[in-house]
Amino acid sequence: MRILMFTGKGGVGKTSLAAATGVKVATLNYRTLVMSIDPAHSLADSFDLETELFHLKTSVLELGQCGGD
Repeated sequence: MRILMFTGKGGVGKTSLAAATGVKVATLNYRTLVMSIDPAHSLADSFDLETELFHLKTSVLELGQCGGD
């Protein structure tokens, strides 16, 4: 497993680079998760996603529900 983090000052292309890297890695058949904690939702804009998706409450699964031991 690899974790890539894109950091830096504002306006340097972190979101664009993260989105492009995620798409490329996914096309190489790697399981890929791209996430952002940016409240501006610009990552969602990069993937042309509906922003209301990000306003849904995430439920926490108990350990027995997620198939883990």
